[in-house]
Parts: sequence; C-alpha cells; structure tokens
Amino acid sequence: REQLRRHRGDEVKAQGDGFMLAFGRPGDAVACAVATQRAIAARRWKVGDPGRRPGGIRVRMGLHCGEVVRRGDDFLGLNVAIAARVAQHARGGEILVSAAIVESLDGEPGTNLGEPRRVRFKGIADAQLVYPVAWAPEG
Repeated sequence: REQLRRHRGDEVKAQGDGFMLAFGRPGDAVACAVATQRAIAARRWKVGDPGRRPGGIRVRMGLHCGEVVRRGDDFLGLNVAIAARVAQHARGGEILVSAAIVESLDGEPGTNLGEPRRVRFKGIADAQLVYPVAWAPEG
C-alpha cells in the first residue's frame, strides 16, 4: 500500500487475495506495479511467513484502462472485467498490460515491454493482445 500512495492510486476494494486499484493516469499504474514487484522481490521472507516459497512470493498483476461506471465506492463495467481478465493471464511475478495501456503510454519514457501475446478473454469474441512489462529487482 506504500507504493499505492507514492503513485497516486486508490484502493477500490479487496477481492479474495487480490486488490482492485484505480489511478488517474495509466503511467502511474504501471510505475506502481513495477515498484510493487520490486518491493516484493526485495523483501527477506522468513521461514514461517505464510506463502513462503523459494524465491519469495510471486504476485501476478494485470492492468487495463478505460471508462468505468462508478457505484458508490465500487467500479463496474466492461473495462473492469477486461482488467480482471488481463490479470488472469499473468504468471506469478509478471505484470501484464492491455493494448489500451500500451497506446496510452505512447511517448512516456521508462516502460520496457516484452513481446505481445494473443489471448482470449471470457465473454469477448476477438483475441486480445497483452504485453508483459519488463522489471528487475533493484540492487
């Protein structure tokens, strides 16, 4: 949550073992995801920590941007569903972003994208492109 504050994001809700977060700018969302992955990788996990495994905890993250419907403190709509689908395709320790995020980052420095993957989202007929964001532990 420290990275969330640093990158001007808001926690919309917790969902099981995950979170829905919102940002005013896609670039802030990507920067937060990278910083969070680095913070997780840098943590020294103790033997008794829940979820401990060799190499620490590996968190998957999926990012998408677009218009949403706001109901009270919650966000709803197709773009929320797409963000969840992007996250479902991420592997542990991976940040995946949608083509909409990539388009919105056009010209912003500092984001290294890997080769796109063509995936299918439940409820959407056409295959979609998702892009892994390259990040490396600091140090």
